[in-house]
Amino acid sequence: MLRDRKGHVQNCISQAVAGANTTITFTIRHSGNVTKIEKVLKGGTFHMDFLKIESPTREVLVTIATRDGNLTRIHLAGVNKATPSVTIHQILSLSTITSTSPNTTINVMEYTKHVYLIVGTPKSTLNGSILVYKLAKGTPKFQHRQTIEGNYFTIRCNDALGMIIVGNRGSNFVSIYRVDDESEDFKLFQSIKLQSTLGMLSTFALAENQFFVIALQNDNIHIYKYNYIEGWVLICVNQYPNIESLTPFTLDGEGYLLAITSTNATAIALFSQTEH
Repeated sequence: MLRDRKGHVQNCISQAVAGANTTITFTIRHSGNVTKIEKVLKGGTFHMDFLKIESPTREVLVTIATRDGNLTRIHLAGVNKATPSVTIHQILSLSTITSTSPNTTINVMEYTKHVYLIVGTPKSTLNGSILVYKLAKGTPKFQHRQTIEGNYFTIRCNDALGMIIVGNRGSNFVSIYRVDDESEDFKLFQSIKLQSTLGMLSTFALAENQFFVIALQNDNIHIYKYNYIEGWVLICVNQYPNIESLTPFTLDGEGYLLAITSTNATAIALFSQTEH
């Protein structure tokens, strides 16, 4: 179940079996009434995200990705609360034979007033890429903006900084791309070499501080914090075998990362109240 940021629109997905359709029910609250609208999409749904930005037609925009055999479809739908109605404005079709794979990842980044659709298309043949689309001004449609070459299985977005952090399982580096304010394209901002091969990558924010954490296959975790002078800086290295989850939280103005392993739980201090 997903809701838009104001809670006026929510949806419920009836997942498809292989080769079947997916039924999405939009529940729209308008003028004291509730209307349910169903949309049937071909294939199984593996991504759905409500956009924070409102379309020129004052619709709530939502991205929906489905996989049907060797075809991935990315739908851009608009939910009109006044009518009420749901309109599919655009369908981007990507063939797994030529451009994508079952490992396709979909991310939506909203940086300042720009909306980017980040599509990761890694392949076992090592010739994958990241397809970047940008929401066109004045119309609810994505336009292809650029292709970033690289077989990245792990892609994380940082909307606050306009960055994407990418890596590949089993590789020993991560790369960070940032939106260039003039060209509005992504450019390489920073590359970080790792002591061991990458296992997991996660991003989070606490009290306006930006972080990402890397779990390596040698059981170490590396925590990076962003500052506007040096970029991403390594602030913590710890060894935690068999990491099961990492959860950021604040307590009395202090920032922590709770690391849970198969045997214990540890709170890692990230910053104090005097640092921000």
